[in-house]
Amino acid sequence: MLRLHGLSFDDERYAELADRCRALIWDTAAQVLGTDVPVVLDWNMWSRERRADAVARARTLGVRPHLHYLRTPLEVAAAQAAQRTDQTSHRITVDDIAHLRELFEEPQADEGFTLHVIDQITDPD
Repeated sequence: MLRLHGLSFDDERYAELADRCRALIWDTAAQVLGTDVPVVLDWNMWSRERRADAVARARTLGVRPHLHYLRTPLEVAAAQAAQRTDQTSHRITVDDIAHLRELFEEPQADEGFTLHVIDQITDPD
């Protein structure tokens, strides 16, 4: 959203424009999947509700979805966020990450996708 619209996630227009972007991405993914090429969608799946929507969309396209969940310690997430230098990444603090972690619903195997959990995410330094 920063790259396309110059909007921070706390801008009141963010949600509507993000929804439009997701719709465009799904349309593009559907076209690519129609050519038998796999698609990776890299965006937040923070809630069970969002994941259910993604599963339903994938199933409509005849695809068995997979979710790769990178379980990352707070300290590592904060260190990675602090290292961001590009202009298309949101600046977030340790407190922001801690708050977002409270909102996150950890994915479960009964949600309709093949779940791949990766636990050993460490700081690359």
